[in-house]
Amino acid sequence: MTPLRQRFLDDLRLRNYSPRTLEACVAGVARLARHFGRSPDQLGAEEVRSFQLHLLERKVSWSQFNQTVCALRFFYGVTLGRPEQVPQIPYGKRPKTLPCVLSPAEVLRLLEAAPPGRDRVLLVLHTWGQNLHHHPHIHAVVTGGDLACNARGDLEAFTRWLTPLYRQEWVVYAKRPFGGPAQVLKYLARYTHRVAISNQRLVDMTPSPLGGEGRGEGTVTFRYKDYADAQRQKTMTVSAEEFLRRFVQHVLPKGFVKIRHYGLLANRSRAQRLALCRSLLLAVNVVAHLPAAASAVAPAREPTCPQCGGSRLAVCVLLREPAPPRRDTS
Repeated sequence: MTPLRQRFLDDLRLRNYSPRTLEACVAGVARLARHFGRSPDQLGAEEVRSFQLHLLERKVSWSQFNQTVCALRFFYGVTLGRPEQVPQIPYGKRPKTLPCVLSPAEVLRLLEAAPPGRDRVLLVLHTWGQNLHHHPHIHAVVTGGDLACNARGDLEAFTRWLTPLYRQEWVVYAKRPFGGPAQVLKYLARYTHRVAISNQRLVDMTPSPLGGEGRGEGTVTFRYKDYADAQRQKTMTVSAEEFLRRFVQHVLPKGFVKIRHYGLLANRSRAQRLALCRSLLLAVNVVAHLPAAASAVAPAREPTCPQCGGSRLAVCVLLREPAPPRRDTS
């Protein structure tokens, strides 16, 4: 190991950087040296600028680009003692892109291929975990049925819509809720009008010793549930700046909403479709509760003899004997 690399590593260790950070910084400066075939202390601002353009041409990720810039700024500003060269090594600006799973072209193809179903879907956006880290995901409530395309409730239309779906192999993990539909909606309601953390989870706030002037060391302590440790309640203390950074990343940008309704619950024609659903459900319930039609009465069985079982019976009528005449006792 050269004395220059050893000094670079010592400067990084003095700042208490992690071993992985040390490896990344040394690798970034080493790439610069290999690119020009010279020691990095013999390279100036123009060579570093040329190397940055080379990284862009190679289309390296923005995280790797800025990681290399951090290593070069530290190397020239601290190890070589050239602070005037540090501003000449700019960071790369990460392009702002909307978080999407499908490209616009893929979304169009998906919409063109989808049949005109009207499933009821409720989506709730949730972006935070217990420790306020960025964890975007969606909670969805999807009905297990669909409305036929006409007002008569034609079940054959719904069957035709479902038939092609059975030809695909679906990977589905579904289980009954622990409570019921009401408990599921109650769980989702916790995230509809709340952002990241509630006041009850805040344990302590220590102000900056500088009294708000400059960058102080104010801290915030809050409770969180550690799912990796049997869901135990723990406390975490972070700097005020780090707490604000974690909190503001859950504030939705302009144009984003937290709750979306699709299908029958879409805002455009929700009232008409729900009225149609209620009318169809009412008709189904009325038919289900109608008494069954009276069945034909089976003919009575022919009388048989209880002794021999024969059906040729002779009906005998026993007449009462006439009462004796009453005597006159007067």
